[in-house]
Amino acid sequence: MTRPLGNIAHINLWMRIKSAALGLSAAAGLFFLGITNAFAADIVHRVAKNGEDVIIIWGKINLGDDEKFNKVAAPITSATVILNSEGGSVYPSLEIGKSLRLKGFSTLVMNGYDCESACALIWLAGSPRRLSKSARIGFHSIYQMSGDKTVTSSVGNAIVGRYLTLLNLPEKAVVFATVSPPEDFNWLGTNNYREVGIDLAIDDNYGDKSDGNSRGSDVQGRKSNSSNSETYKYGNVESWGIYVDKTLGNACFVIAEYERGTVLRVGFQNNRNTNGMILFGHNSWSSLVSGQEYELTAKFGSYAEWSLPTTAIDMGGTIFLKSVFSDQNFWTEFAKADSLSLTYKGKSVAVLRLTNSSRALDMMIDCQKAQRSVMPDDPFAN
Repeated sequence: MTRPLGNIAHINLWMRIKSAALGLSAAAGLFFLGITNAFAADIVHRVAKNGEDVIIIWGKINLGDDEKFNKVAAPITSATVILNSEGGSVYPSLEIGKSLRLKGFSTLVMNGYDCESACALIWLAGSPRRLSKSARIGFHSIYQMSGDKTVTSSVGNAIVGRYLTLLNLPEKAVVFATVSPPEDFNWLGTNNYREVGIDLAIDDNYGDKSDGNSRGSDVQGRKSNSSNSETYKYGNVESWGIYVDKTLGNACFVIAEYERGTVLRVGFQNNRNTNGMILFGHNSWSSLVSGQEYELTAKFGSYAEWSLPTTAIDMGGTIFLKSVFSDQNFWTEFAKADSLSLTYKGKSVAVLRLTNSSRALDMMIDCQKAQRSVMPDDPFAN
């Protein structure tokens, strides 16, 4: 027997898929990406509306991703490689960098996103390197694990140093890229690239505009990003992005995109309400009618099924199904289960991995606490 989730609350979400899910403005001109995999980087080719070829590298970089990149890039003669990754394995990252350098591809990190660790080594190989004003590139030394501790790898740093030298970077840039300890970062942004000695092109044609300030690690630094968008990024945990939705009174949510194009978003209904809201959608769900209700079933891992009443909403041309819940067990199961199965009239809609969902929820809660801490003492505030 399925468990009831609660009544549907109809909230008007003026959110488009590009800006809400990925922080992209309409100026980006990219199609819906749907590219994040919980276990490895997704590497896909897309064509922007302006005709530009784009290769997107999204998520953690693992062994074999260099072969995946080469396969995608083989038929393309000119492209921009868009990066959003916390890093990963050094070897495939170096190989990707060498390949795109030989092909003369440019690299880009968009507003509101970070390219960290091994991802930064890929970005450096771009011709040119492009960076939006609120994007950051994070560098640190190469390390290996010794038990449960990180230990700087002299061999790894020597290999990376040679790679950076082959990219014709000056000595001070090589030092900047390798001197930070493994547990920290040297951050490169549009405010310090000249003094670091790393040439780049500032490019805000993709993503939201910013005030030009490099992002800090504190909450106020995060809140300043993408101020012209309806959402802005707070952080990320593996394949999960954590965002703040201005249309819901700065309510926080987590979102993941899967390799088959399904998007899953789970978050708070508003800043002051502990009720949760789950949305999921796919840009191919053309048979759904906006405003119509659909009774689905949700099942987290081996837990009992939930009755999931949903309403279809149009979010920038993509139909999403939305449901609001008040039972705290829904949060608990989302955090503990390794998968979420969705069915409609006995037929499978999607089976989604929930890797690191517990850590993502922890960051989402921190995000919401931060938003509440800066709310004005206004009796009429939401």
